[in-house]
Amino acid sequence: MALGDPICPEDLVRSVVRTTMLFGEYRGKLAQLNDGAFTKNFFIKFVRAWGLRRTIGEGEQKLEKVWELIACHDLERLAQGTAKTVDEIAECYKRKGLSAKSGGKSKSFRTTRSLVSKIGFIAEPDKYVPCDTYSTKGLNLRRGRIRDGGEGNLVGGYENYLEVFNRCYPLLKGSINNECSQEWAIDLAKVLKVEDRWLGKDAFYRKVLDDVLMTEGGRYPGT
Repeated sequence: MALGDPICPEDLVRSVVRTTMLFGEYRGKLAQLNDGAFTKNFFIKFVRAWGLRRTIGEGEQKLEKVWELIACHDLERLAQGTAKTVDEIAECYKRKGLSAKSGGKSKSFRTTRSLVSKIGFIAEPDKYVPCDTYSTKGLNLRRGRIRDGGEGNLVGGYENYLEVFNRCYPLLKGSINNECSQEWAIDLAKVLKVEDRWLGKDAFYRKVLDDVLMTEGGRYPGT
């Protein structure tokens, strides 16, 4: 498999549907969180909806501390920063013990890269894309194994992930744009009240690709 290999048509349709639902759900909040919309209540709902509780770990104090750091400092850092900022914030949370334990007898904490990248996407969808185990696996499948002439698995953090994602996106943008331009997709966006400013835009298309990579990485078994 290669970065620009065609997307399975059924996977693409499902990814367009899920992305349209997401942008409909978060209308009025995408790219507006720096204006005071990032309340604790919103954060708790966001963590629950995106399955991020296991990343932060147990305990209300951890949840509240992460929210405080994001709301008071890190949203602004993400707005002004780059992909490297995601890695820096995730490492900071890990050092502070604000993530879940790695498991077993290990005393180390997991990375919060998934959480921070998703916060980055919600706050700055034109700049960041979500990154988690499934999307990374999907991207690795497209990179191919070294022994088969591919690039091999990604190494490093979010900065490296986004660099490869940004190479993959132009190769697949045409097929994503074509599907999003179909009458059924346009009608769905109207029904779900997706704001016009997102339709036909890179932020929307890039989230479709993120969903495709998650699908290829096994996020939605049986589809």
